[in-house]
Amino acid sequence: MVTSLYALIELYNYPIFNFEMEDKDKRLFAKSAILRVLLTEIEIAPMLPRQLRSYYSGIFKMDDSSDVPHAISAYVEKCTYIVTYDRHFKNIEDKIGCRTPENVFKKKA
Repeated sequence: MVTSLYALIELYNYPIFNFEMEDKDKRLFAKSAILRVLLTEIEIAPMLPRQLRSYYSGIFKMDDSSDVPHAISAYVEKCTYIVTYDRHFKNIEDKIGCRTPENVFKKKA
């Protein structure tokens, strides 16, 4: 399993912009979330060099341009699929699969 620095940035920003609590508490929560990810065995893909972003940006035509770095990073890392709730990634399933967390981490009853 691989995540990227792009995904970690979004993980940090999510509580900052979506939770109703004091700013200091949001930052501590966001920091804790990133720490939990870093303490797992998940690999962290680096930020993409400008040349790779430029080269692959034409391949990934997406409604939300902020999703393109995620798609390129997953493609470069040879990921089987991207785990997300974001429906924009359905547009690129011919290049890389798209699954929800529930599809990937099925709970056993």
